[in-house]
Formats: sequence, C-alpha cells, structure tokens
Amino acid sequence: MSNQMEMLAGLAGLIDNALPGARRYAPIVEATGGFAIAVPGGGQVVVWSAPVAPGEPWFLNYSVGIARDVPDLGAALSWVNTKNADFRFGRFYVSIPGSEPARGNVVYRETVYSGLIEAAPQAVNGYVGELLQLATQVAGDEPQGFVQVVGGSPYGDTDQDRSALVMAAMG
Repeated sequence: MSNQMEMLAGLAGLIDNALPGARRYAPIVEATGGFAIAVPGGGQVVVWSAPVAPGEPWFLNYSVGIARDVPDLGAALSWVNTKNADFRFGRFYVSIPGSEPARGNVVYRETVYSGLIEAAPQAVNGYVGELLQLATQVAGDEPQGFVQVVGGSPYGDTDQDRSALVMAAMG
C-alpha cells in the first residue's frame, strides 16, 4: 500500500474496525480520501494528505485538535513545550491565525513521508497504524485537560471544526 488513496482507505478500514461509527466525512480532505475521527470523549482527528500529481512525493498527516480560540498564548506555549519534551512521535504546536492574532489553536500532528512508506511498505504500514492509534489516544486524553487548565474551546464534531483543524494543522 503506497499511494495516498490506498493508504488512507486502509487506515479508514482500521478505524471502522476499532471504533465503529467514529469515522466522519471531512469535505476539506476528500480529494485524497482523507477522513475525520470523532474519538469517544470528544476528541477530533483528521487523517489527510495534500493532493499531489501521480508519482510525486506526499505526506500522510494525522492532525489532532487539542483546543481552539485559546486566549492565553503563553500558557499554551508552555503546555506545548512540556508535552513535546515527553512525546517521542509527532509534535504539539500553537497555530496563530492571522484573523485572530490574540488567540491560538493547539494541534498535535504526526507526519509520515511517502518515500519512507515506499522504501519499507510492510514495516511502515504497521508503524502507520500505530501512529493512528497514538493520534486517537491523544485525541481522547488531551483536549479536556488542556481546556480546563489553559482555556479555549475543544474542537467539535462538525464539518466547520474539522476544516478549522486542518487549516490550523497547515500552519
């Protein structure tokens, strides 16, 4: 499984088996077969890849919405730095939209380069599935605690919030 659509379809099947009914349509990432996951407990994950021409390299992305409209950017950056010191995979970060520079969005993102997937497909496919498990775990564990301690709003189970999450994940 090395092209975008095949990889995303395989991951969608994993989610359908592990979390029946949790997969959501995500219009913003539909061009490559991307999808969202509404994690029990309120977390949101968007699994996506930007469209590329056939044969071009691509990136598989798992983006987890931790919180949006966070008013205390200093506290958010402190929380992100602490989390990044503890995590071996992926990165937490604060995305600051140009329209609301006094508020930020906190996102966790994991990225896998297609060249790695193509170089060792069997080994990497297991790794890609494990990263998906980690993303859903982060989505279930982190948002509520962050919002209680730092502030902001959790990402909701809506097309609008899924689109906002992808935009925040893109920087």
